[in-house]
Amino acid sequence: MHLLTQSYVPLQDVKRRDWKQEPWMDMMRHLPYEEPIVRQKAMELLNWLETLPKEDMKNYGLVHCDLHAHNFFVTNDGAITAFDFDDCCYHWFAFDIAIILYSVIIKYNRQDKKGDTLDDHVAWFLDGFLKGYQEVHTLDNRWLKAMPKLLCYLRLLYYNVWHQRNDWRTVEGELKMKWLRFREEIESDEPLTNYPFG
Repeated sequence: MHLLTQSYVPLQDVKRRDWKQEPWMDMMRHLPYEEPIVRQKAMELLNWLETLPKEDMKNYGLVHCDLHAHNFFVTNDGAITAFDFDDCCYHWFAFDIAIILYSVIIKYNRQDKKGDTLDDHVAWFLDGFLKGYQEVHTLDNRWLKAMPKLLCYLRLLYYNVWHQRNDWRTVEGELKMKWLRFREEIESDEPLTNYPFG
């Protein structure tokens, strides 16, 4: 998709939105003022995103924006079919990769650990993923180095979605505990992984 979007010309008046035009991605609209540290972290990451190059179509274009394990099928012969393109927008291709990596990290954290560490698991996944990805499209090392910040941005984006779907004042029990942990990770800049990108 990242390769094909470079030559894709949308029909007149049907172009997908840029990520900044997506209402659900508007963190400064949805994150509550009662969480000033979270809002500060969001603003820092949004300002950082503004420094990334958009002119080069080899790095920026139409992305799936929600490609995780529940949004594609793999057949017995290895063919991959992605679906659920409703969040598709213009963003950096590395962001699409960060989404996939984020889902790998979350899945690892939810399962019983079997010997390898999270960083070992990330290394194993990236080794295979990047070999396959780079057979079709190149990924400059600068985008790997940007991955920790993209993962933090993504975590904030998902936290932002929680605020859109739930009222913090009424949640209770396990969801409230998860929410508090989520906020604590954001406020303390806890890395999602210590894998040495780039």
